[in-house]
Amino acid sequence: MEISDALERILEDYTDRVLEGNDVLIALKDGIVTLVKGDEGEAPIVIKVDMIDENLNLTLREVFGE
Repeated sequence: MEISDALERILEDYTDRVLEGNDVLIALKDGIVTLVKGDEGEAPIVIKVDMIDENLNLTLREVFGE
């Protein structure tokens, strides 16, 4: 499988955080990419992709206030 430049950049930017045991969620226009630390015998990082049908165009301030 060929890795896109965008995925390569995501992995470069977030691999250290994932390997420290933190899940990383990245919201895209049409879905969410979740990076999680792989279990023993799996790849070091497991990539999960969830497509979304609806895009909420909200800011943190709109959701949680100032």
